[in-house]
Amino acid sequence: MSIIEGTENFTNGGYPIPDDKETGSSVFDKLEEFMERMANHQHLGADSKPITLNIQKAVQELEANGVDFTWTLVSVGKYRALVDVAAGSTFDDNVRTYYYREGSGEPKEFYPTIEKVSDSQFYLFANVAMIGANHVNLKVVTI
Repeated sequence: MSIIEGTENFTNGGYPIPDDKETGSSVFDKLEEFMERMANHQHLGADSKPITLNIQKAVQELEANGVDFTWTLVSVGKYRALVDVAAGSTFDDNVRTYYYREGSGEPKEFYPTIEKVSDSQFYLFANVAMIGANHVNLKVVTI
């Protein structure tokens, strides 16, 4: 009997694999056992491989005008801001949602153009001229 590699130390034993010459009910018994174990699995870590995901959440409230970043005019109607990646995360391994905020008003989601500078910084490009580049703060939610 073969066992799926990496499952040997699971609480209920390793997951068996039918051998090449097995046929009929022996194969179906192993498939049925596998399906029952999957259906009853509780995801408690005792009978599965660990899931390693980089799920870190951060909320950055960033103030413009040189406090946390500065909007710089790049071309007519196009501004750029150098923003730090949230602590504990990297540029490539996390997903961000962007909001702009006029002064201390309610944040409004927007979809800026992003350009990686390094693992810890990126440029955020936006057309913020219509709402006043000097008064637009950011909220960045990282997951």
